[in-house]
Amino acid sequence: MIVKKIINMICFHVKNLWSTSFFRQTSVILPLSFFLLSVMGSRWTLKDDLLFNASISGLWGTTTTATGLIAFQRFQGVLQYLALSTLPSWSVFLSLMISAALIGLVAVPISFFCTYLLSLLSYQRFPDVTPNQVIGLLLAVLACVASAVLLSTLFVYSRHASSFEPLILVPVWMLCGIVVPTDTFPPLLKEIAFIHPLTSAVRVARFNSIVPKELIFIFLCCFLSFIYILIGAFGLKNAINHARIKGDLSLS
Repeated sequence: MIVKKIINMICFHVKNLWSTSFFRQTSVILPLSFFLLSVMGSRWTLKDDLLFNASISGLWGTTTTATGLIAFQRFQGVLQYLALSTLPSWSVFLSLMISAALIGLVAVPISFFCTYLLSLLSYQRFPDVTPNQVIGLLLAVLACVASAVLLSTLFVYSRHASSFEPLILVPVWMLCGIVVPTDTFPPLLKEIAFIHPLTSAVRVARFNSIVPKELIFIFLCCFLSFIYILIGAFGLKNAINHARIKGDLSLS
């Protein structure tokens, strides 16, 4: 029963965010900009991972909006109702954070259309979509959902949380492997990069076939995502309880 309610809340939040111009523009413009910059940098050559990379860029781009999403709910005047819901607080806010990542899935059809259009105009072969890229995309969704939960916790008390989004967006873009392959990183930087689960998801997509080595990165992505969600859920629960005790729902 509660699972059905969570799904309904996710659908509601996705629809609500998509109706707001800021989130709608973010989910559309980011993958489009990343795609154009990528093909310009490769001299309009369609690389095999272009479709995947552009999709991940948009997915992560909307995920960073979770930094100020709770503050946005306060701006809309619904934060107190969410915090005082009869449902468990983790289910209410988890559905909100998940929606921040899921609206980024619109980057997949946008990237597909742009790639298809460029392949027609330039008479190039449409890049193959491998099973590993599909698995990598699913893992990326999990990683972004977990990251959204964690980001909302880290910035829940900040009144200027939205200003931190660009400071989070670009570094993860650079480190996860969609801009520069992680194999080219120095050893220390590579270790830092794999602290984020999105890096493991991108690495899975880089394999040409299903190999045992891939299982390590699948496990690492799932494990780190689970840790992120645990930390995020614990932090949100403490923030909400603190606000209830003090009688102040100005969580942001």
